[in-house]
Amino acid sequence: MKNFIALLLALTLTAPPKTAAATESVQLADSPSGLGIGVILGEPTGLSMIVRNQGAMATSAAMAWSVPESKLQLHGDLQFKMVNIHDPNAPSMSFPLHTGIGLRLRLAGNPGADNFTGPADLPVQIGVRMPLGLSLLPDDYPLDAFIEIVPVIGIFPATNFDLDAAIGFRAFFGK
Repeated sequence: MKNFIALLLALTLTAPPKTAAATESVQLADSPSGLGIGVILGEPTGLSMIVRNQGAMATSAAMAWSVPESKLQLHGDLQFKMVNIHDPNAPSMSFPLHTGIGLRLRLAGNPGADNFTGPADLPVQIGVRMPLGLSLLPDDYPLDAFIEIVPVIGIFPATNFDLDAAIGFRAFFGK
């Protein structure tokens, strides 16, 4: 399954761009901006925040718990909006597709414990995240909902491949 998702992600990111008539600018003039705070559910589950301006970039971060790994996860991403999808049946909503790059830090474990089995049990794990997500942004409310699939390449203490996936929502404050 992980290989299928990695292949799907690679094909999506290398696909030729659509014509200008099929998509529109990634400027999100009517979407919420400023600081958004909310929750993510999935792998990991926890608190999420994003700082979004009216441009095509945003910065997101989360403090969450990785249930299968039993580890605290901190991650941060720089997100780039690729296209803004409009559905004629939902004229007051936009659906921006984004990708990005970021870091993941997982903290837990006890290398001195009797059940220590190797690098996966070290107290610190670092990885590079490459999120691919879709948001739902209502024009009239300072909210967003999102879904993300995030391939992660572990770089410390060992090189490996992992996958984070979550859904979530945030409320925006400020601007």
